[in-house]
Amino acid sequence: MAGPGSQKNKAHKAGRRAGRSAREKHRDARDVVRGKGVHGNNKNRQQSRADRLNEAKQVRDRKRQEVIHAKRMIAAMPPRVVAVMPMSGGVDFRAFWSRLVAACGEDAGAA
Repeated sequence: MAGPGSQKNKAHKAGRRAGRSAREKHRDARDVVRGKGVHGNNKNRQQSRADRLNEAKQVRDRKRQEVIHAKRMIAAMPPRVVAVMPMSGGVDFRAFWSRLVAACGEDAGAA
């Protein structure tokens, strides 16, 4: 299949820039000058990552608890009563109201 004129990809592009070892030497020298050392900051970086993950988890848990608390507060409220009230002239409103209040279990004299 692959003949003499087939495509050949370059194995690497090291000739266009500094090689890997030169880049590593440059990076290590720069870090030593800054006082970090070669791998001195890795523990702090891992700790800060752990702190970020922990803080994100705490925020998620806090939001979840707020939602649960709000749902519980709604469930703790007494249910709302919705009634359709007839408004025509042939309806005895006082009798309707007293039956509605009696059905709700409250005192009929409140109206």
